[in-house]
Parts: sequence; C-alpha cells; structure tokens
Amino acid sequence: MEAEALAKQIETILLSQFGHNVINLRVRIIESGLVLEGTIGTYHGKQLAQHVAKRVSNLIITANNIHVR
Repeated sequence: MEAEALAKQIETILLSQFGHNVINLRVRIIESGLVLEGTIGTYHGKQLAQHVAKRVSNLIITANNIHVR
C-alpha cells in the first residue's frame, strides 16, 4: 500500500476510535517508520493510538508526538 494511503487509513481508524478526543491528528510515514502527531485527551489514549497504528501498519513507531491535554 502506498505510504500516503496507509497514513490516511491509520488516521481514519484512530479518528473513528477516539472521535472528538483527538485534535489535529496526523500520521506521517518516514523511512524509519511512523510518526504520530496531534493532541488527545488521555495518556491511555496516546498509548492506544500507538498500538493501533503499529497493528494496522506493521511499522515501527519512530516517534509518538501526540500530546495529552
């Protein structure tokens, strides 16, 4: 799957699971893996987002830059 399409797929899944608890979610695929960005309501949500992204993509999470508000 093309990197941009995979990133959008991950974003869509995360938004469907977390709804309004996620702000400015962005998934970037770089050479070394995934970068997650945005803001979420809880630390647990941040961890879940990382697990979902890894499961869907089977890529390494290079950086989880999701901030907890």
